[in-house]
Amino acid sequence: MDHGVAALDELRDKLMAAPQRRVWVRALVGPAGNGSAALLSLQAVVGPQPLGWLKHTWTYTQCTFASAQITARRLASLLESGTPRELVIDRTRAVVDVQPGQFSSIHAPSLAQYDELRLAWPCSVYTPSITGMTANAPQGYLIGAGDVPSFPVFSGAYAAFFTGNFAVGGTGNPQLGRMSIHCADTGARIVRVRAASLEVWLDGSLLAGTVLELNGVESRATVPVSKRRVVFELPGGLPNEAWLWLKRAAEWIDFRSLGGWGGYRSPDIQVDLPEDPGAELSRLAAQGEGVHLEYKEKLPDTASEKRTVFKTIVAFANGAGGTMLFGVSDDGAIAGLNGDLAVQRRRLNDLIRSLVTPPAQVCVRQEELDGRGVLIAEVPPGNGTLHALVIEANKPEYYVRRDGTTYYARPEELATIVGKAHMTARSPFALL
Repeated sequence: MDHGVAALDELRDKLMAAPQRRVWVRALVGPAGNGSAALLSLQAVVGPQPLGWLKHTWTYTQCTFASAQITARRLASLLESGTPRELVIDRTRAVVDVQPGQFSSIHAPSLAQYDELRLAWPCSVYTPSITGMTANAPQGYLIGAGDVPSFPVFSGAYAAFFTGNFAVGGTGNPQLGRMSIHCADTGARIVRVRAASLEVWLDGSLLAGTVLELNGVESRATVPVSKRRVVFELPGGLPNEAWLWLKRAAEWIDFRSLGGWGGYRSPDIQVDLPEDPGAELSRLAAQGEGVHLEYKEKLPDTASEKRTVFKTIVAFANGAGGTMLFGVSDDGAIAGLNGDLAVQRRRLNDLIRSLVTPPAQVCVRQEELDGRGVLIAEVPPGNGTLHALVIEANKPEYYVRRDGTTYYARPEELATIVGKAHMTARSPFALL
């Protein structure tokens, strides 16, 4: 990610370029005093609705968490330094007064691993400060009435509302007195990457004039973008330490590290591994279903079928991993899938990307045995990232695996999953 500095005028101009653009806001507001409450923290996404965003309000004695949808024009009107403005967020009123001067900005790619929102589009992130914000973090237990969740510490409530992480331990102290404004750039982005040759899918309304650059140790290549699918021929294989850049002139728009730089590989990158044709398929089909293996005769079509299939994918991703075979009946008979197997494979990958959030790094392979095609979906063990199934918008569903069966996750199981990430981060070997 690129780091820089920005000013309020620059940010206001950017917002007013499309004043009716939707903005998805989450805010923390302090207790009311003298008839008004101060804004303590604000997170805004300008552009497509982020996955997992919900409109709701959590009210406590010490503070209020609220979310709402506003326009870019309304957000821009709040960025007048020295002029306190009122922001209404789902009937919660807060006074906003931003600090003059420059502040930090970040240019982040799509699916950025360091961005807690993990947005689907590249974005610019601006962090203006709130004037006179001297309030300490709320103290004591935060007890919610009715359906509002309760927390023993403020940091747990903050992480749950702003990031969807309900684990209380290891959440750290939130940084208050700052706005975090994410302006999504929907002009162009990388959608999917496959490394058999190198196939790249692109999206956006401003692809014309862009260039894809593949840069690695052994070879380099550039291709002007003329359509949404670009193929790099790799006679010598994928170069080591390969990077893929989507750029216009000397400015990058989006990028991917194909070699897993920093120990991370974006979930949209599909790597095809050579296998002994049919050998593994025969073994898996003869093994029988179990804790880490399930069979499905076909790809799902209806919402009910999708829930049945992808709740298990989610459970595998939240737990010890697993494999799902498509084209195999419950008794292990290899029936095969109807239609073009490559088309079915792309459809399965698209379903995984659209229904599992955040996207799980599922490797989908195709095999044929005696003319019958089967898809093998391999889900790696979870690393502390909490995955959800989203069949209906704004209604994430969380699942785990118990004794070979998929169940809705209990609160303590969700906390255990997320706790793995914090344990890994605190480990002295985490960066080795």
